[in-house]
Amino acid sequence: MDRYYNRLSGMSRVSRMRSVSLLFLGAAAWLSVGSSTSTARAQTNSPLPGVGLKLLHQSVWNGPKRPLDISFQATNLSTASLGDLSIELTVEAPARSRSVYQLSLRTDATVQLLELPFLQTGTLEPGETRTFRVTQGLAPLTARNESAIYPMKVQLLSNDTLMATLRTPMVFLIERPQLPLDLTWTWVLSEPIQYQPNGVFLPGSIQSDIAPGGRLDQMIAALSAPASPTAVDVTVSWSLLDQLVRMASGYRALDASGATLTVGRGTGGADDAARLLAALRSLLHRPGTELTSSWFGDPSLPALAKAGLFGDITALTDRAARQFNDALGVIPSPAVARPPLSQIDQPSLDGLAGIGAQTVLVDPNVLPTAPGLKYNPPPTVRLAAGKTAVTAVLPDAAVAGLLSSTQADPQLAAHVAMGQLATVWFELPGVPGRGAAVVFPDRPNVPPPLFSAFAGLVEGSPWLRPVTASTLATDIAPPSRGTLPRRSYRGFDGEYVQSLLAAKTKLGQFGNAAATAHSVIARLQDDLLTAEGSTFVAEPHLGHLFLDAVHRTIDGTYKHVEVSNSLVTLSSRTGLLPVTVRNDTGYPVTVDLRLLSDRRLSFVTGNIQEVTIGPRTTTYTFPVRAQTTGRFPITVQVLTPGEPGTRDTIAQAEMIVRSTAYNRVALIVTIGAAVFLMAWWGRRFLPRKRRDDTRRA
Repeated sequence: MDRYYNRLSGMSRVSRMRSVSLLFLGAAAWLSVGSSTSTARAQTNSPLPGVGLKLLHQSVWNGPKRPLDISFQATNLSTASLGDLSIELTVEAPARSRSVYQLSLRTDATVQLLELPFLQTGTLEPGETRTFRVTQGLAPLTARNESAIYPMKVQLLSNDTLMATLRTPMVFLIERPQLPLDLTWTWVLSEPIQYQPNGVFLPGSIQSDIAPGGRLDQMIAALSAPASPTAVDVTVSWSLLDQLVRMASGYRALDASGATLTVGRGTGGADDAARLLAALRSLLHRPGTELTSSWFGDPSLPALAKAGLFGDITALTDRAARQFNDALGVIPSPAVARPPLSQIDQPSLDGLAGIGAQTVLVDPNVLPTAPGLKYNPPPTVRLAAGKTAVTAVLPDAAVAGLLSSTQADPQLAAHVAMGQLATVWFELPGVPGRGAAVVFPDRPNVPPPLFSAFAGLVEGSPWLRPVTASTLATDIAPPSRGTLPRRSYRGFDGEYVQSLLAAKTKLGQFGNAAATAHSVIARLQDDLLTAEGSTFVAEPHLGHLFLDAVHRTIDGTYKHVEVSNSLVTLSSRTGLLPVTVRNDTGYPVTVDLRLLSDRRLSFVTGNIQEVTIGPRTTTYTFPVRAQTTGRFPITVQVLTPGEPGTRDTIAQAEMIVRSTAYNRVALIVTIGAAVFLMAWWGRRFLPRKRRDDTRRA
C-alpha cells in the first residue's frame, strides 16, 4: 500500500485521481458493496419527488485515524414501493473559499475525487422511514496529505434511479491544529413578560418553552451537556429569570378560555421552572461561563433614550443585579452588554459606555460589512461612544444564515454552519489573532434540537477555541474604528409615555408622603420599571396594566386617610379651628393640611400646616379670626408635601363654621345710630312756647 502511494506522487493530477478512486474502491471492499452503480446514469437522472433525507449523525471531523461515520433517515413519501436500494457516497475536491463552499451546499462546485456505491438490502415502502449508515476509512484523502474541507454528498438510488441527495461538508485534518480559531458564542435565554401586575400569567409561550423538549429547556441542556467546561457567553434576560422565580413557587395562569388555573409547587410548569433555575445556577457557576449584563424589565435601549427615560438605566442595572444575585448567586458582568433584541443606536451606546460597558454583543448585520473582502471580516469593531470607545462583537452573518436555513434537518444545519467556520479557519490556518462569533439571539429562528447538535460540534472541533466575548475583544484588535449606522427603532407610544411619566410623578409624591412604606414603594417602583420593558413597545395595553396598578394602589392607600366633617362654632372674633384627621394606612403619613375659605374668615398664622399623621386619629388646630357672624363653609384638604402645583390631594372634606361674635365697630355704629334716632324721636315730647307769647315778647 505504501509503495502504491509513493507511485501516486509522480503521476499527473488526473491519473492520480483515477488511481485514488480505484484504491478507494478496493479499500471499501469490506463494506456491503455489490455491483457498481452507473455513475453517468445516476447523474443524468433528477431526483424523483416523494423521498426525504434527514441527517442523523456525522463525524465531527475526520483524519488518518478517524474514519467517516454518517447515518441518515430516508422517508418514502410517495405511494410506490422502492426496491433495489443503493447509497452512493461522493467526495469532491476541497472548497478553498467561502463562496465555493456555499455553492457546494447546493450543487457540485468542485470536481469529484471519490465515488463509492453501497448496496442496501430490503425495500422502502410507502410512508416508511429507514435509517442507513455508512462507515468508511479515508486512506485516499490521507495520501493527499492536506487538511481541507471536502464537500460531500450522499445519494439514495432505487433501481439505479436517483431518489434524493444530501449534501454536507467533511472536515479532514492531517494533524491537530496548533493555532485554532477563537470563537465567541453567545446564547441569549429570553422570554417576554407574560404576567399581569397581580401575578396571574397570561396565555403565552413560556410554559411550553421551559417544558421538557421546549426551546429554553433544550438550550440550557445543550449548554450544560459538555463534560469539560467550555468558555461561553450567556445572556439571561431579567424577564425570564423573574418569571421562573415566580413560577417555581407555584402560580396561577389563565387558559385560552379565560379560566384561571392553579399550578402548585412541584407540579407542571412550577416543576419545570425550578428545574431550569437549578440548571442555570450550575451552569453560571462553571469556569468559563460569562454572564452578560441584563436590565430590569429588559427595556429597548433606543426606546428608553427616545422617551427621555435613559436616566433610569442605572436603577435598571442595579435592580437586575440584586435579583440575579438573590436567585442565582451570580451578578452579570457590567463590562459586557447584550442589548435586548440587539437594538442599539448612538445615544443608547453612549449611555452604556457611561455605566461601564466595554464590550457590546449584537446580532449579525447590525454593522455593515465592507464588500469585496479577501478574507472573512474580523469579528470585532471599535465604536465611538461619548469620550471613549466600545468594542462590538459581530457574529458571522453566513453562519447565522446557515443555522436557520435547514429547519427540518437540525443536524445538517449544524454541520453546514460548522463547515462555514472551518472555511474561515482554513483561509489562514497558521495566523494568530483571528476569530469568529456566533449568537443564538433572543428568539432564535432554529429548531430546538439544533442547539445540542451545534454545541457538540463546537466542543469536538479542534480548529476552534471557544473564548468569552471579553477575551475576544482583548485578543483580537479591531482593524479600524466604525460607526453605528442610523437606524430607526420603534419607540413607546406618545400617550403611553405621558401615562408612564404621570405614574412616576404620582409615585414620587406618594414617596414624599409615606416615606416609611418601603415595601409598598419598592413594589410600585418595580411595576413602573417593568412598564419600561421592551415587551410594551409593541403591546402598550399590557404596560397600562402595570401603570393602572400603581394608580390603583396609591389611590386605595389614600382612601385610608379621612378628614372628619364637623360644625364648629366661634363665640368670639378669634379662636382655634380644630381639624380631625384619621390615618388607617398602618404607617405615618407626612402631609400638608390646607384650609380654604372666603373673606369672612382669616387665618392668623396661615392656612397650611405640614404635619405627620400617625396611625390614629389626630386633631390639629388653626388660629382664625372671624370677620363677621353667620355660617360659612371651609374646605379642608390633605395634600402630599411639596411645591404648590405639584401636590396630589389625599383627602378632602367640608367644614361648617358658625360665628356668633359681633363686630365692635359695627356694634358702636349701630348703638350710635339707635341713640340718634331715639333722641330725634324724643324731641316731640319737649315743652314748646305758644306763638302769641312769642309775638308779645
